[in-house]
Amino acid sequence: MRNAAILVVPRKKLEITRDPDDNKVLECALEARVDYVVTGNIRDFPERFQDIRIIPPRRFMTLLASGPTAPD
Repeated sequence: MRNAAILVVPRKKLEITRDPDDNKVLECALEARVDYVVTGNIRDFPERFQDIRIIPPRRFMTLLASGPTAPD
């Protein structure tokens, strides 16, 4: 995974979730300008943060299987 990973260092500190570790995930997602955060822990995240959608793995696999389309 390290060979495929893009490492980011967040420049902005967030306090969106109750858990500081979850905030770090959002900080990195924001810095990396991702479209999705894929997590089995969706109850501790907002459904959407700015333009980032928080979705469970099964939903993400469905999106991947459906091919390239506009994000919903």
